Amino acid sequence: MKFKSSLSKIVTLSSVFKYGQNMLYLVAANVTRTVTSLIFTFLLAREYGPSQFGAYSFVLSLVILISIFPFLGLQNICRRELVEFPENKSAILGTCGTITFVTSLVILFIFIIGIKFYLTDPILNLMALIMGGSILLTPFRFIPIWYEAQIKGQLIFFSTFVGLIASLLLKLLCIYSNQSIVSFSIIFTFEFLLLGILSVGLYKKFFCRKLVFDFDLKLAKKLLNQSWPLILTGFSATAAIRIDQIMIGHIEGNNALGVYAAASRVSMTFYVIPQIVALSLFPAIINSSKKEVKEKYFNKVQCFFDLNVALAYLVIGFVVIFSPQIINLIYGDEYRLSANVLSIHVWSNIFFFLAIARSQFCVAESLLKFEMLSNLFGCILNISLNLILIPSIGIIGAAYATIISQMVSVIFLCFLYKKTFKLGFISLNALYLKGLIQSIIRLIK
Repeated sequence: MKFKSSLSKIVTLSSVFKYGQNMLYLVAANVTRTVTSLIFTFLLAREYGPSQFGAYSFVLSLVILISIFPFLGLQNICRRELVEFPENKSAILGTCGTITFVTSLVILFIFIIGIKFYLTDPILNLMALIMGGSILLTPFRFIPIWYEAQIKGQLIFFSTFVGLIASLLLKLLCIYSNQSIVSFSIIFTFEFLLLGILSVGLYKKFFCRKLVFDFDLKLAKKLLNQSWPLILTGFSATAAIRIDQIMIGHIEGNNALGVYAAASRVSMTFYVIPQIVALSLFPAIINSSKKEVKEKYFNKVQCFFDLNVALAYLVIGFVVIFSPQIINLIYGDEYRLSANVLSIHVWSNIFFFLAIARSQFCVAESLLKFEMLSNLFGCILNISLNLILIPSIGIIGAAYATIISQMVSVIFLCFLYKKTFKLGFISLNALYLKGLIQSIIRLIK
């Protein structure tokens, strides 16, 4: 019996180490993606000026927004299926890949027709056409999901690190050789191609020397039936971050967009913080909910929300005080007007940090429909406010629209639904920091 007990502990410790190591690889991959993106963005903005940086940001926002649709919300569904039925990987990956490839062809065709009428600038048109080509590479992005399901985070990290570093070196070469802004559109699509080739290569080496992907019509119907609500959730979440830049570019022009995009990029740099906090703490809180009374569980949820808001306030305090110095250090004097935008836009971090906390809670409590509807409402409100505020007060209006729409969708909509009423009070209480110390004490207990 003692031998079996000791063996069980060893197996448990081995599993904990395996999952912990896998999580570190995934975090490292995300950090690599964030850091390489920041280096490129800051140098591009500094070297090419607000107008060209604004042009690139405008096209990038369009492509990112439209690229949500080919996925059809299948990522999480695919991950779940691969975890539950790993022996059926060829059919799952093949079906998801086929669906997204067909969808991407349709979306790309619509996108090409749309930009012909919407973008009159030939340079912007060319950039959109080149970057839009990356949509066809969407099927490749399901292969890393198989690595996640097999707890092979090291493969994701390797392909991400090699692909993004190679892409960054090409971008730096173009920046310092003063290449046309169009060249970065080519590298953008090449990056997706390179990541896809690396993913397929690793898949062949470690899992299946002969590539076999099957299409299962019955499985396709099942996946699409389950994934459709996630399409709106994904689009709304992405639109909330990108739609303001598209509208500024359309209403105010590329120069104004460059100034705004520079500020918002600094502000959004901190979005990774609540994601790391959620990855580290919330699973333990959810596990405790199965063993403890509801009151103690909600006390821990309150503590989790309090911590997120406290971190957001620290970020805001630092950025508001030093925003002119931050902008001047990163971008130079040409972007001095970005400091005013940054000092306002950074307040949206409070509600983004809360949104990450809330999304974790909604997943745990099976409130995905509420999450979808609140995100959609926030997106519509954001667009409406931008239409009113940008023409009247300029790019500052877009920053205010972001803050207001997030505040309404993240906090106040909770009071319109019985199952999230308590969540609304938890979010409001978190804004006041009075209970932070008590919450930490509760978590320790």
